[in-house]
Amino acid sequence: MMKKLIEYIQVILLLLSQCHSGYAENGDDQKERLETLVRLVEGTHESGMQSTLASEISAKCGLLLAIEIQQNWQLFTDEQKRRLQSFVTIPVLQKNRVIGHFRVHYDTTGSNEPALLDGDSVRIPNTAEAFIDSVGKYFNEVWDYEIDSLGYEAPPFEVAESFYNIYVEELSQRLLYGETFPLQPPMNTTQPFLYRTHIRIDNDFLRLYSPGISGLKVTAAHEFHHAIQLGRYGYWGSDPYFLEITSTWMEDVVYDAVNDYYQYIKTPSGFPRGHFTHPDLSFTFSCASCAEVDVPYSRAIWGKFIEKRFSRDMFLQTWKNIRQVRALQALDQALFSVGSSFREAFLEWTIWNFNTGPNSDTIKYYAEGKNYPRIDTNACIEYMHVDRSFADSIQAISSVYFPVGILASPSQTCQNSPQMMVIISNLNFAEAYSNQRFSFRYDMSDVGNETFKQLVNGVYVKLNVPDPANWTSQETVPSIVTDVVVYPNPFFLKENKLLKFRLPNTTQQIASLYIFSSSLDRIYSGDLPVIELKPLEPGVAWNARDETNALIPSGIYFFVLTTNDKTYKGKFSVIRE
Repeated sequence: MMKKLIEYIQVILLLLSQCHSGYAENGDDQKERLETLVRLVEGTHESGMQSTLASEISAKCGLLLAIEIQQNWQLFTDEQKRRLQSFVTIPVLQKNRVIGHFRVHYDTTGSNEPALLDGDSVRIPNTAEAFIDSVGKYFNEVWDYEIDSLGYEAPPFEVAESFYNIYVEELSQRLLYGETFPLQPPMNTTQPFLYRTHIRIDNDFLRLYSPGISGLKVTAAHEFHHAIQLGRYGYWGSDPYFLEITSTWMEDVVYDAVNDYYQYIKTPSGFPRGHFTHPDLSFTFSCASCAEVDVPYSRAIWGKFIEKRFSRDMFLQTWKNIRQVRALQALDQALFSVGSSFREAFLEWTIWNFNTGPNSDTIKYYAEGKNYPRIDTNACIEYMHVDRSFADSIQAISSVYFPVGILASPSQTCQNSPQMMVIISNLNFAEAYSNQRFSFRYDMSDVGNETFKQLVNGVYVKLNVPDPANWTSQETVPSIVTDVVVYPNPFFLKENKLLKFRLPNTTQQIASLYIFSSSLDRIYSGDLPVIELKPLEPGVAWNARDETNALIPSGIYFFVLTTNDKTYKGKFSVIRE
């Protein structure tokens, strides 16, 4: 046991001499963070991240935590190292069984005893062996898919072993599905380091977002790919984020029906989380002891984007490139081979991330985008054709979203005027691993010069930054069209119950309707579902009631109807007898 502990510490010391820590903090902050890491291992941290996790979210994988502990080992006190000893020591369990490519270690009594769950997520007594059968089944299934079908290289076994070791333990106290651990000194002496590994998984997947067998499936896909990454392609000290992006995406590749990654992109109530609340955090961000621990996992959506926009092979090629260069450069090289680049792909990805939830277009963008939340945006900027500026700051390799309402009169607001979305992105590779935020100012005007760009809506815009080569602004300007048919028109309130707005063919599921009187006073606004008015005829239906739920009087009315990418306008008449 002590020999194995010493080997772990040798790995830790080597990592410390080579790895990028990513922290710049004072002594008190450092002490607090180190104690937080220890308490996360013990499952006793009750504030910040862990309280959030305990109520709604599972931390998925202990790899980020293991890496952060390894990188900071020399900073822990002797007492903290003692508390971490079980974490960095290979477990000794009561039994083991060889199943296919794997040797599965487990207990048949005590707190680590595994069990299957019934339909109510209650442990079924005397199912330890059946649970181990399932472990063998799904890990071998994952081996066949990731190695034989996708083409990744099999991970190395431990010295003198002919099978890959899996340890089944109680991990749910720390809200973990599993952990992949690097073993012994690295197999090489320079970065990227290669490691033999073992995997620890939870013993029942109780109290997790995906309980029971569903949790086991995604854990097998996730952790086994970590074993592949660390054992055959290599780990750069600065790139733990990309290990988690890849492994979380891989869950959905192997077991698409589980959708465990949804917990990292939205709350149980459907509000945004992870990348959808923190697009301004660097693409390279990872921090096991931070409240934003879910961000790297949530960026499995990068994998969904790459897979649909290019191919799954982009990830395999990226991992092959990681043998020579860090993840960002490896991604850039892989994308260059298909005529793109990381910069181009990242900017397109920011557009995809705006087209989710009610804005989703599942043909053009994410296939599961209707199940994703809307991305968080800054407060809407009202532009009334008078020079206007706004400012903010973001990290390198990140973005921020600003809706802008183009107002025609003082009576209009962001809620009743056509909006454009301004997406500001910083693509400064040189600062990709810093925590620094970089400031910008965005100017809008009706009169521009050669330093401005003119949008299709006539507005001139300019992004003011000291290093323009590292920045990009993208503006999605809704097109104003009139090919909406309103019927019946005129609308006789006595004879009809619903006024219908027939849309051109669309995949949108929600449309926003604004109704104005002839004096341009808004009398109604709301989001309506896009329904089939008649076969193959999409549109929305409105009950002709204003915002007080009263039927509208006779008169001429104007409407503005917006979907994700278009704004329609027109008029209709109402006759109330």
